[in-house]
Amino acid sequence: MTWRRIGSIPAWQVHAAGVALVAMILALVVLIGVLPLVGAHARERALREKYQEQWSMLALDRASESSLSASLAEAKSELSEVQISLRGAGQINARIGDLAELARRTGLTLTEVKPGAGHDRTGYVAIPILVGGRGGFIETVGFVRSLAESFPDMGIDSFHLTGDLSGADGGPRFELDLTWYAGSAGSAGHAGEP
Repeated sequence: MTWRRIGSIPAWQVHAAGVALVAMILALVVLIGVLPLVGAHARERALREKYQEQWSMLALDRASESSLSASLAEAKSELSEVQISLRGAGQINARIGDLAELARRTGLTLTEVKPGAGHDRTGYVAIPILVGGRGGFIETVGFVRSLAESFPDMGIDSFHLTGDLSGADGGPRFELDLTWYAGSAGSAGHAGEP
C-alpha cells in the first residue's frame, strides 16, 4: 500500500483524521442513542422489582387482614353466646389497669389509653376506650383474643395496625377502639349482648 499526498497533507494523516471522525461519530451514537436506552432499561427493571415487592406486601397485608377479621368474627360470635356480668362504670380505673396488665402479658407496649364519656343505654353504660401502643401482629392478635376471653363485657369497634414491619421505625403500631359495657346505677348488673 502506497500513501499519496493530498495537497500538502500526507495521505496517512487524512486517513487517520477519517478514522478519528468515524470514532467520534460512533461515540456520539453511543452517548446519544445507546446509553439512554441502557439507563431506561435499568430504571424499568428497578420499577418492576419495586412493583413485585409492593404486590407481595399487599398480598401479605390482605392475608393478615383476613386472619384478623376471622379472629374478630369468632370472638364476637363467642361473646354473643355468653351471659355477661357487668362491673359498675365507677370502676373505670380498675378496668384500665386490667387492660394495661393484659397488654403487658401479651407482649404489647401501651402508649395511650383514653377513656371517653359514657353513653347511657337501657341497663348499661357504653364507655369508649381508645388503646394504642406498639407490638407485632401476632402479639396484637393475642391481645385481641385474650381481651375477648378475659373481658366479655368489652367490644372492639375498630382495629388498626400500621408501621414498618421490618422494625426500622420502632415496629408496628396498633390502635383499638374499644367499648366497655359497664353496669348503670339502676341495673341489676347483668345484661345479654350489649
